[in-house]
Amino acid sequence: MPGEVVEVYGRKRHVFRIPHDVEPGTRLWQQFEGAWIDFTIVPLAHAELSINGELLLSLTSNLAHRARGKASLGGCERTVELLPRKTVTVSFPLAHPTREEVRTLRMKLTADNLTYERTWWLKAERDFKIIALLSEQFDGGECVRGGKEGGFKPNSGALARIERRLSCGGEIKDGLFMHPPYKQGVGYTFATFEPIQLPRNLPVAFRCSIGKRDGSDPGDGILFRIAVIDENGVETVVAERQWIEHAWSALEADLSQWAGQRIRIKLIADVGPNDNSVGDWACWADMRIESKEPVLLLTVHNKQVRLRYEPAPYPIAELTIAQLRTAKRGWVHFQSIGLEGRAPYICEAILNGVRIGELPRSKGNELTGEWGEYASVELPPAAIAKLNAQNVLEIINPGNDCFKMRNFWIELELKDGRRCSSKITTPVYTQPPEWKYAEGIGVPFGRRIKVTIIFDMRVEK
Repeated sequence: MPGEVVEVYGRKRHVFRIPHDVEPGTRLWQQFEGAWIDFTIVPLAHAELSINGELLLSLTSNLAHRARGKASLGGCERTVELLPRKTVTVSFPLAHPTREEVRTLRMKLTADNLTYERTWWLKAERDFKIIALLSEQFDGGECVRGGKEGGFKPNSGALARIERRLSCGGEIKDGLFMHPPYKQGVGYTFATFEPIQLPRNLPVAFRCSIGKRDGSDPGDGILFRIAVIDENGVETVVAERQWIEHAWSALEADLSQWAGQRIRIKLIADVGPNDNSVGDWACWADMRIESKEPVLLLTVHNKQVRLRYEPAPYPIAELTIAQLRTAKRGWVHFQSIGLEGRAPYICEAILNGVRIGELPRSKGNELTGEWGEYASVELPPAAIAKLNAQNVLEIINPGNDCFKMRNFWIELELKDGRRCSSKITTPVYTQPPEWKYAEGIGVPFGRRIKVTIIFDMRVEK
């Protein structure tokens, strides 16, 4: 441990103090009587920090004996009994943030004249709170029109199964694949998932993506339904949509009326309005229960972090959707490393479903890690006309180029000549995740990078 006095015995006794400034994890070599000994440096204690209404500091001592120490964190100090290779947990008060911020938390631990210091970063950020993800376990079955629900029949053609790489509109997701019965009569297929306890004081919604699998005949579309089964077995349809496109689309259902209850989610895929069962390749993905509105979430990080959205470079007070959509010109800006920008490694960008063009060659350097200047893609009028408070930028990479991107934002020249911009979306996206220079959010080949870019429509004057 840094600062520890070590005794080495050979032909005689040697006393050696580990330097105070050596980093844990270092392999330190020292020579005694012509022979080299390597010391693996460990901290005074392994430390982990978590949040459960307060700060919980878990310490696993590397001392060979029991010792009393002092631990300080966030301006508070606690006495702690350190036990050899045993984990002890000490609680510290947490001053709960009331706004988005990144806060530095420095810890100092002292015992036996040894010291260990460590830093964490507390991030407070507004986001949807995940309550539950639907498991891969469900009870599936079918119902022919005019009949009763039951299990799958051998020759009906109905099915429901978890599958990987469901492709809708060229976009691949993992999820649930369904087909309604059709060989002995048409109807619907269903999947009822395991019970989930809903919170009592937080309004929640069920959200998912629905799609019609690529390669299927259009037919007359598919009727997607979401139902809730309550604790008494009462079933209620809470959302539905008729869908015919080979593409993914978001679907959600408000679960507020079941707050505090234990429910089951039931997903249903029915044939189209004309009872045409041709090509009813129904896909479900991204299935989760989460808060209806974003809430302030707290997370602890071992490395320095940034907020997902940083302030707009060109904020305008009381910005309206109409002003966005009537802008004279617009650009998407970003930083990148590794983008080739030439055949066969050409990537294309789509904003809110509108293709806006090819991505230029990177100005960053993957060897040095320097991101370089911003690159830009000008928005066509059709993309400007579809701007909203929340926008989705998609990156398509058919040539399987290896790259990473960050700091996405939209700049506009408004009709009256003023400049305005979105906030900066900061996370790093890498494709593929196994690239040598990868960091941040990894996106496998064959899947689109999706980035949310938001305008703050409530900027104060």
